[in-house]
Amino acid sequence: MISIEIPVLHGGTICQVLDSIMKQSYQDFEVIIVSPSELILENLYKSYDIRKVHADVGLLKARYLAHKKAQGDYELILDDSRLINKNCLEVLSNIKEDMAIIGEKELGKGFWVDLANLDKKIIVKYNSTKIDPIHGFLLPRYYKNKVLNHTFNILHRKINKDNFNRIIAGDHQLIYYESYNYSKSVKLIKNELISHFGDVTAHSILKKYYRYGKTYKLIKNTPYVHLANINEKKRIVPGFNNNLKLDILYAVRGVPFICGYILS
Repeated sequence: MISIEIPVLHGGTICQVLDSIMKQSYQDFEVIIVSPSELILENLYKSYDIRKVHADVGLLKARYLAHKKAQGDYELILDDSRLINKNCLEVLSNIKEDMAIIGEKELGKGFWVDLANLDKKIIVKYNSTKIDPIHGFLLPRYYKNKVLNHTFNILHRKINKDNFNRIIAGDHQLIYYESYNYSKSVKLIKNELISHFGDVTAHSILKKYYRYGKTYKLIKNTPYVHLANINEKKRIVPGFNNNLKLDILYAVRGVPFICGYILS
């Protein structure tokens, strides 16, 4: 069985996400929702076959709580803005490795969505030879249960309770870092099996990455401060036009992130 774990804050697109799950060709799964809103949990529970966890915590703790409730041999870490293709779970069910990186694409139209999709395609095509958490740009969403058991035990022990409860940005990187230290068994699936409701305006990007910058600073107060060293990551971007386009995207993401990091 596959445990699908989704933290939900506002729930604006969660019904579409759950609809994409319920329509899977592979049906041996469970869905675990973690949310600070009892109303969201109750409404979803009435409409969908889910297991619910009521908790007002950051993403790292929410993923930990979902894992603790999981009964599957493998776990798919999702967000409430990511749909999965109809055959996603069927593909994942045939994986024997301990972890899997899954291809993704942005949903929507417009300049910023196009840039985000360009970024994803270039990472997979030109920057996927390095898949370790220090030098690589790709992060798994699919883990064997025993790997996450080890990983969360380590993270829970190394990070103090307050930071563990509050971390939002960097949660995936922390999980992958300890998982990769435990096992190097990683599968890269280049097919785009996950679709993300992307940011369609510069304003939404600025708000999101400012918030990420504020919370990413929490990692500075953990033993994982070295994960914030972006100098370890050297991205290959072919072509002048691609470089120019992605420089714009990185600037619109990076400036508010740095401001949030410094001003928090």
